[in-house]
Amino acid sequence: VLISPTVYGNVLLGPTAEDLPDKTATNTSANGLNSLLEKGRKILPQLLEEEVTATYAGLRAATEHSVPADRLADLLVARGYSEAITYSFIDSDFEAAVNPGTEPIALANPIAADMAVLRRSLWPGLLAAARLNLSHQRQRLKLFEIGPQFEAHGAGVTQSTVLAAIGVGSRTPEHWEGAAPDLDFFDLKSDVEALLQLTGRSAEFRFEAAEHPALCPGRTAQITLEGQTVGWLGTLHPDLQARLDKKRGAVLFALRLDPTFSARIPSFRS
Repeated sequence: VLISPTVYGNVLLGPTAEDLPDKTATNTSANGLNSLLEKGRKILPQLLEEEVTATYAGLRAATEHSVPADRLADLLVARGYSEAITYSFIDSDFEAAVNPGTEPIALANPIAADMAVLRRSLWPGLLAAARLNLSHQRQRLKLFEIGPQFEAHGAGVTQSTVLAAIGVGSRTPEHWEGAAPDLDFFDLKSDVEALLQLTGRSAEFRFEAAEHPALCPGRTAQITLEGQTVGWLGTLHPDLQARLDKKRGAVLFALRLDPTFSARIPSFRS
């Protein structure tokens, strides 16, 4: 147990660890907090007479119950992707183009006019990053990001972690033998299938024809698990394609980390 002063003028006590039956839980439990306070009293009794102003949790232990985000990132890098980190605040017009017909989550005091709303998808940030790279004469581009996206929920906002990616340009690097064909739907579908293989239950996922406002009709699939939509894959809609690059089509996918990457634990059979 560590007792340490902080730059905020208070004192940090921790950490603790618990073996919880719910391996996805990240909240502070009463038992964990009480155990920590008991250990703290043995080290510095006077400290624990003060009020507990806040508790923090969320560092989930390594577990076979889910595929670590680092492993997902490593696989995509091995398949030719570069990782991007984009802002959670995006342009309201771009947000409306990707998620039309719904009210955006506006910021009360945006730091800039083009960062006025919370993103409800990682795609606007990836599209902006791809557009910048293409303007610098990049002929082949595959980007991914693992980060939060937001949804309005009553009077508040909920957050979920998503893995999203975009591919645009030639299928392979430039070569003296000639130009390669451009990336298409099935190239990124193979990347998605490689990610799903890490869960140990890839056969349970389904790719079903569907429609998404940001994707091209007839070239869009929703990815489902046990009847629940966990992701999307498709070619960028022509209206959005005009904002990116009129000559080369783009393909995107997005997967919710929970429950997509809850893994099947191998079991022994006699």
